[in-house]
Amino acid sequence: MKKMKWTVAAGFSAVFVTGTAMQVSGQGEAEKGEVSAGSLFVRDSPALSGEIIGGVSNGDDVDITATDGDWYEIDYNGTTGYSHGDYIDVTQSAGDTEAGESADGSGTITAAYLNVRENAGMSHAIIGVLNEGDEVAIEGSSGSWYEIEYNGTTGYIGESYVETDGTSGEESSGATESGSEGEVTATSLNVRADSGNTASIIGGLSNGETVSIEGENGSWYEIDYAGTEAYVHGSFIDTAVSTGGEDEASAAGPLDGYKVYVDPGHGGIDPGTTEASSITESDLVLEISRSFQAELEAAGADVEMSRTDDSYVANSQRVTDASYSGADLFVSVHANSFSTSAAEGTEVYYNTNAYSSESSELADAMLTGLTQGSGFANRGTMNQSFEVIRQNDMPAVLVEAGFMTNPSDLDEMVNNTEGVAGSMADGVIDYVD
Repeated sequence: MKKMKWTVAAGFSAVFVTGTAMQVSGQGEAEKGEVSAGSLFVRDSPALSGEIIGGVSNGDDVDITATDGDWYEIDYNGTTGYSHGDYIDVTQSAGDTEAGESADGSGTITAAYLNVRENAGMSHAIIGVLNEGDEVAIEGSSGSWYEIEYNGTTGYIGESYVETDGTSGEESSGATESGSEGEVTATSLNVRADSGNTASIIGGLSNGETVSIEGENGSWYEIDYAGTEAYVHGSFIDTAVSTGGEDEASAAGPLDGYKVYVDPGHGGIDPGTTEASSITESDLVLEISRSFQAELEAAGADVEMSRTDDSYVANSQRVTDASYSGADLFVSVHANSFSTSAAEGTEVYYNTNAYSSESSELADAMLTGLTQGSGFANRGTMNQSFEVIRQNDMPAVLVEAGFMTNPSDLDEMVNNTEGVAGSMADGVIDYVD
C-alpha cells in the first residue's frame, strides 16, 4: 500500500493526540476495546507528524490505558501508542464510575442534521436523526462519541456537533488544565464564538501559532483570542509541544501554498445512493471528505468545504462558492452504485471545458492514488459533463471512490475512511509534484 509523501500515510488511520489532557480510564486497570476500522495506525507522539510505530486491524483487541479528547492511549507491544477513538469500540469498561463520568449531562445539537447510530463509530447502523437545536440527555462517552437516550433506547452521536450544558463531575472545563498552551497543527484554523461547527467564525489562526487553552467542551478547546473567549477544534491543537526558545520550524509540506476546494456530494434532501442499508452516500462521502480535509491540511494545503454537515447545497452554489474561495483545485467526492454487486472500483471524471489538460492530469493522479493506495479496481478516467466540473474555473474532478453496492468497496470506504482519504490526498500531491 502506497504511503503519502508527508505527515499522514494511507492505509491506516491518522492520529492526533494531545498529551496533557489525559484522563486515566481506571485505577490501574485498562479498558478493553476492539478495532472497528479496516486498519488503524498506532503512533508514538501526539501529532500527525508523529512516527508510526505500527498498526492494528479490524477485530483486534486493544488495552485502553487512558483517553485524551477524541483519542485513546493504548498498550501496543509493551509500549505506549495512540489511536483514534472513532475506530475503537469499548467492549469492557475499567470501572463503574470512571468510564465516561465527565460526559454525563445534557447537550444541544449544533449541526443542521446529526445521525444517531446504534453504537460508537461510523460503521454502525443509523437509527435516527436529530436536528439543530434538539436537546439530548448525555449518559456517557466512548472516544469522540456521546452515548445518549434516544426514543427510549441507547444511541450514539459525534461529540463535535454537541454543545454541552453541564457535566456530572466537579470540573466543567474538561481534562485540559486552564492556562496550558497548544500549537496549531492545521494550515489555517477557524476561531469560533462558541463550541460547534455552526457557531459564527470570529477569526483565524495559522499553522504553528501558540494558543492559551482556558478549558474544554467536548472536542473543542476554549481559548483566549485577542482578549476574548473563543473556541477551536481540539483535533488541530497539539498541547504536547515545547514553547521554549528552541527553533522548532519544520519544512513546508508538499501542498504548502495550495488551496483545495473539497465538495462532499449530495446532502440534506438529496441523500444520493441509498443502496447500503447502514449508511447513505451523502453521509459516507462527508466522512471521507472530512478525513480528506485533514490529510490535505497535514500536507500544507488550505482547504475549504462545500458543506460540513448533512445540508443541501445546489450544484450551481458549489461552483460559485468554489470560485469565490480562490481555490486552486476542485475535488467532488462521491460513491457509486449499480444494479449488481459485481460492479467495483474507482472512476474519476473531468470535463474539457474546465482546464482540460490540468483536469485530466488531476483525474489520472486521483485514480492512481485510490487504485494503488486503497486497492480499488481501476475503472479509468472519463470526460463527462457534470455541472460541478463543467462550470468550474479551476482544474476540477469528480471522484467516485468505490461502489456502495459492492461489499468489498463498501467495507473499505466505511471501515478505512482515513485510508481512502489518504489515498486521495496522495493523488493531489502527485498532481502538484
